[in-house]
Amino acid sequence: MVQAWKVLTFTTLVAAGCGPALEQPIVRASLGANARQVAMPAPSSNRPASIARTTTAAPQPEEASQPLDSAVTGALQFSVRPVGFLYFGGEVEAGAFAREGSNYGGAYGVLGVEAGGQRAFLSLEVAAGRQWLRYDLNATDVGANVVEPRVRAQVLLNPQVSLGGMIGANAMPEERGWTAGLFLGIYSHPIDGSSRSDD
Repeated sequence: MVQAWKVLTFTTLVAAGCGPALEQPIVRASLGANARQVAMPAPSSNRPASIARTTTAAPQPEEASQPLDSAVTGALQFSVRPVGFLYFGGEVEAGAFAREGSNYGGAYGVLGVEAGGQRAFLSLEVAAGRQWLRYDLNATDVGANVVEPRVRAQVLLNPQVSLGGMIGANAMPEERGWTAGLFLGIYSHPIDGSSRSDD
C-alpha cells in the first residue's frame, strides 16, 4: 500500500511538471451510473429485546466477515485540470441496495492524472472520503472510510463531450468492495488538442 502511494505521488508530480501547457484550466463534469459491491453490516440494534438478551454473552463472528451487498448508484464528479495532465476535484454518490429501505451515500475528494491522444483518454485517479450505508428503514447510517484507486477510459463524442467507463476497488484494509460504471463527461473547453498552447 505504501509503495502504491509512492508511485501515485511520483506520477502526479511528473504529470504536473512535464505535461503540456494549457491556455486555461479545463473543468469537467462527469455524470455516471455505477454498480457497487460493498460490505454491508447488518444492524444488531433492530433485533427484539428478548433475542438480544439471549445472545449478549455469545460471540458474534459474523462481524468479522460481512457479506458483500450489491448497490446501484448515481455519481456526479466535478474536476479541474489546471496544468499538464493533473486534475483534482470532488464527487458525490447516492443509490440503493436491493433490500427495501436500504441506501448508499458517499462524498469524496479526487486526485488523478489524464493522458491520451486526439479522441481517446486514459485516467488514473484516487478517490478518498467517506461512505454511509443504511441496512433498512429502521437502521441508522453506518459510516466507513474509502480510499479507492480507479482507472477511467473515455472516448470523445465531440471535442467537449466524452463517453467512458470506470473501475476501482476500496484499498482500505478493514473494508472490502469494488465499483464499475459508465459516465458521460462534459468539458468546459475542447480537449482534442485545441486547448494546448503551441509554445
